[in-house]
Amino acid sequence: MSADNDFPKNRGRSHGNREEKREERRSTRAANTTIDTTDLDGGVLLEAINAALRASGAVRIGATRDGGAWAIGIYGDGEPFTEYIGADEDINTYFGNLAKYYDKLSGS
Repeated sequence: MSADNDFPKNRGRSHGNREEKREERRSTRAANTTIDTTDLDGGVLLEAINAALRASGAVRIGATRDGGAWAIGIYGDGEPFTEYIGADEDINTYFGNLAKYYDKLSGS
């Protein structure tokens, strides 16, 4: 994922029927693919949180009910929204790009 205009990646997209989308994600996910919190670099996470604070924003971190994706809440740039980062995606790259995104918002 790049740090340019496509970030955050779900911004402005319709949520559609949430249950249908949830079922689709479950059916296409590799068996036994769940997030692993040991993959998360604490320094990268702290940088993203600090960048959000500098931009008067916030970050919420959680997981989907089935544990197959990170659920990242984005606050401070308009309407709050949640992005879903799959277990097969690099969560540290995501948080690095999130820090850049918030720094751009704050002018840092």
